[in-house]
Amino acid sequence: EKNDIYQRWGSFAVIIILILGIAFVCYTYHTQNTVTKQYLNEIAIQSANRINGKISNDLTRLTVCANALSDTDDLSGEYIANALTTEKDFFDESIVRLSYVSKDYTGMEITASGEIKEFSLPKNISYIQNVLNTGERCSEARKDPVTGKMVQIYALPITSGRKVTAVHCGVFSLDQFYSDIDIKFFNNNGHSYILKQDGSNR
Repeated sequence: EKNDIYQRWGSFAVIIILILGIAFVCYTYHTQNTVTKQYLNEIAIQSANRINGKISNDLTRLTVCANALSDTDDLSGEYIANALTTEKDFFDESIVRLSYVSKDYTGMEITASGEIKEFSLPKNISYIQNVLNTGERCSEARKDPVTGKMVQIYALPITSGRKVTAVHCGVFSLDQFYSDIDIKFFNNNGHSYILKQDGSNR
């Protein structure tokens, strides 16, 4: 009878230990999962703040130049070149080029190296058409026909009175953009992505 009692108490103790072990594992998993979610949420917020800050700064600088090119009596090639040259110095290494595009799709640009070029574009470029037709600024991520790399393009209206007379464009390297906003986590084994509203990357 004593052996039976010992066996029962032994079995009961084993069950209690198993229950406590399972409870401890569940608690630990739940705690780690909560901490991980909080950590990732903080990383996402930091990344979003960096992205918003960079976009805001870039758009502010582009807007200053667009305003300088609007409603001016002297919109000569020299004036445009000087405005673009002055503007370029305010951007970081992500800049690819800045440009002035007239309604006939001819214009002038300055590259990251400071070279001034004149150009003529095909008249089917969506972001330029949108700005000329609506007067609203727009942005678009696309492959750069010059470099073959993904870039972020901002296009802003240049006006005379209330009429849109030209478009001011800023083209930025997405690779450099991601490098600038990158936050290291999980011992550099973590990865972050910027998604469009439809869930696609870039």
